[in-house]
Amino acid sequence: MSDTITVEAKKWGNSISLIVDNEVVKRQKIHPLDKLLVTVQKIDALKTLRGTFPRKKPTQELMDEIRKGWG
Repeated sequence: MSDTITVEAKKWGNSISLIVDNEVVKRQKIHPLDKLLVTVQKIDALKTLRGTFPRKKPTQELMDEIRKGWG
């Protein structure tokens, strides 16, 4: 069984540690010194915001209005 989860990176001495939620630890039966396979992909804050703001007008229509104002 595998889980895809989001974890938080924390400073630990000169290294970075990953905090795994306790629910996942219990579900996966993870114990200290267990070896885990981890795929790392940084979440880009801007990617998470893309598409979250509602638009009243299509982008092209807004760009056309801006250009008219400059002409």
